[in-house]
Amino acid sequence: MARRYHGEWIPAGGPLAFNLSDWIVGYGDVAYQGTLSYYLEAELQACDCVSPNNRIMLFSSSAPT
Repeated sequence: MARRYHGEWIPAGGPLAFNLSDWIVGYGDVAYQGTLSYYLEAELQACDCVSPNNRIMLFSSSAPT
């Protein structure tokens, strides 16, 4: 994860870590292997897989059938 500030790309982890509703981004050993940590000691590791814990679903009453 990265972010842009005043036109410059900056890392999302480190001393000025990106905070997503109390989920804090952490560096991994290699690119795309970082973590999201929650203040209640929960942690998600980067993965190129889909599971019930990390999938994104659209819930809409107007979704096409």
